[in-house]
Amino acid sequence: MLIVMLFAGTAHGEEEWRLAREDQGIEVSIRKVEGSAIAESRAIMKLEGVTLSTVLALIADVAHQHEWIASMDESRVLAVISPVEQINYTLSRAPWPVADRDAVVRSKFSFDQEQGVARVETHAEPDYIPQRSGVVRIRKVDSSWTVTRLPENAIEVRYQVHSEPGGSLPAWLVNRIIFEQPFETLLNLREQVKLTQYRDAHLDNIEAAAPR
Repeated sequence: MLIVMLFAGTAHGEEEWRLAREDQGIEVSIRKVEGSAIAESRAIMKLEGVTLSTVLALIADVAHQHEWIASMDESRVLAVISPVEQINYTLSRAPWPVADRDAVVRSKFSFDQEQGVARVETHAEPDYIPQRSGVVRIRKVDSSWTVTRLPENAIEVRYQVHSEPGGSLPAWLVNRIIFEQPFETLLNLREQVKLTQYRDAHLDNIEAAAPR
């Protein structure tokens, strides 16, 4: 297992990705983000014997995301805008004295048929619903799932996220543990895709895509 502690201050511009953790077939990298004291993280994992449909069915199951996405305790769809766009709500509980945090995000799905690459991008919509009493609304969230079909019945999963938790949490503390959430999330994803409801999913337009 490799763990590298990074970041001693803020950046004046976007930097290259730097490896923060490599363990159990998962690589987590982090980089500074211009204008933000909080780092961006990216986790990459390869899965074998798993289809695009399986991974996408899991990611799209918003009602159960809190069961495997780390640091998430509630998740639900607020509105379906179109077949490829919706508004979602998530809540993350925190131990006292840290306040719970929630987020409202707009999620959009896209698929490159030729390349066999599916992407789900989310961005904060903090004013979509009123704020809950005693809960800090996260106003800055940019994340994405990129799922790529590889040769020999393999899939690459990339999970990338930049979020500013707000409130009184110091940036230095957030940055010290920023790589843990994506690492735990991909570990959980690896187990979740074994469940029958995801393993047996089949999306015709997705599975027709050619491997890279």
